[in-house]
Amino acid sequence: MKAPSRIVRTAILISLLAYVIPACDAFGQNQEPTIEPPHPRPKYEPRPTAGPDSLGSTLRLPSESKAAYLSLASTLIPVAVGLQLADPSKSSGALGLGLIGYGVIIGPSTGYFYGRCANRGLDGITVRVLTGAVAGVAVLAISSRHSGFDGLDQMFSVIPPFAAIITLEALYDLGRVSSTVRQRNEKVLKPTVSVGPSVLPDGKALGLKLAISF
Repeated sequence: MKAPSRIVRTAILISLLAYVIPACDAFGQNQEPTIEPPHPRPKYEPRPTAGPDSLGSTLRLPSESKAAYLSLASTLIPVAVGLQLADPSKSSGALGLGLIGYGVIIGPSTGYFYGRCANRGLDGITVRVLTGAVAGVAVLAISSRHSGFDGLDQMFSVIPPFAAIITLEALYDLGRVSSTVRQRNEKVLKPTVSVGPSVLPDGKALGLKLAISF
């Protein structure tokens, strides 16, 4: 009884294998292989370099146009107001003369102070102050030697040349403020290289140190 049962079981197993194997082959033929696309390589993007404009904005360099407008406004506005107030018959006459003096002597140098060129601004003020001082000494000398209309005539003949020198110097400063500030900014942005001796960390030998600064 056992032998026939074994034969039956073996026959059933063979028939099942005969059915399953072709079915698996057919399923494998119907399935198309899926190929995953390769991952794209990240594109190389060069790091942006700092140009003169971006470096200038980072350092907050003064604007050359703003320096020119500041000098012009500091000159014209006090002079214009001073001319309106400079009336000897009114109490505001002295104030008007003071505003005119401020506008002519100090006004043109205001843009240099803003543009961090203080030495250049002080040079212009010094020249105008010295010129005005020489004119004042000349007027005092004439007034001490002459009186009346004769003294006034000589004083009026001396004052215009000095006033012309002061005016021309003020106009020169007004015209040069923009280029001076620009040259100063370019000098700040220009890298400097310095080489000097340096002691190595071990302290037993000397070397050269190269320093680059902006």
